[in-house]
Amino acid sequence: MARPRSPAYPNFPLEKALVMISDIFEADRRNIIDRETAAKHVGYSSLSGASDKVLATLKHYNYCKIRVGQTRVTQVAMHIIQPDSDEGRESALLTAGRGPDIFNEI
Repeated sequence: MARPRSPAYPNFPLEKALVMISDIFEADRRNIIDRETAAKHVGYSSLSGASDKVLATLKHYNYCKIRVGQTRVTQVAMHIIQPDSDEGRESALLTAGRGPDIFNEI
């Protein structure tokens, strides 16, 4: 019988992810960019295991969408970065915090 895989989880806290998605937003707004460009915006020189973990963490928190090598800042991240109201920002933060499946299982 095959061993079950460990569940996916974010590699750093919500606040650090918010700083990173803000860096991506400042550089390219909500434009679709490739994963390598996103990695460069958060401080990596190219794609690597470490940069993949960062992008996966941003995806866990619903801060970005990643599809076939393309990345885009989500509306959830936008409600936090440029909130319309305090209630909207709080709601988006709750959505982000509940994003990782492992947090929902706990």
